[in-house]
Amino acid sequence: MSTEIKVYWSNNQLWHMIDNADGTISAYYNANCKPCNRVPYTNVAAAVKSAGGLDAFRARLITPEEAEARLTALAAEKAERAAEKAVETAKAEAAATEARLRLAEAEKAGAIIPTQANIRDLLLCVRNNTAWPLPKFAVGYSVNRYDCGSGKIAATAEFDKPVCINGHLTTRVCLGAPRGHLDKYTRI
Repeated sequence: MSTEIKVYWSNNQLWHMIDNADGTISAYYNANCKPCNRVPYTNVAAAVKSAGGLDAFRARLITPEEAEARLTALAAEKAERAAEKAVETAKAEAAATEARLRLAEAEKAGAIIPTQANIRDLLLCVRNNTAWPLPKFAVGYSVNRYDCGSGKIAATAEFDKPVCINGHLTTRVCLGAPRGHLDKYTRI
């Protein structure tokens, strides 16, 4: 019969390991490891080999209590990251709303002059999806949103005539693109 249940913590899963009395290891992917619910892990040899041998593998085994503590800590970190992301999203939405209000106020006087501040406000609105309908600028333009991966959203604008950004004349402007993305655009 089996002697002790330990837990093997791989990169993305928990495996319950049972050290059998005859020296073998039985592995199951299951939260509670009850005999009726066990899902056997058939590739224990590969896990042992990747750990560096049986002794190194056994050294990586932890108790179920330690695994529960790690899971609790990971859940707390995940909740903290979700709360931070919610705060960041709320700040971005507030900034986009303020930018939209500034653009609406400028539009009341007629077509908006494409200054760097006004273009940044426009791109903030586009990036946060609050720019619709698009405001009328004195220069024709088109805008796009890009998903640059890892949750990064960038907004771009292409103008019919050059505009001055950071002291340079350009027709292509972007906001929010990480390095290596949208390199042909001037960053605000």
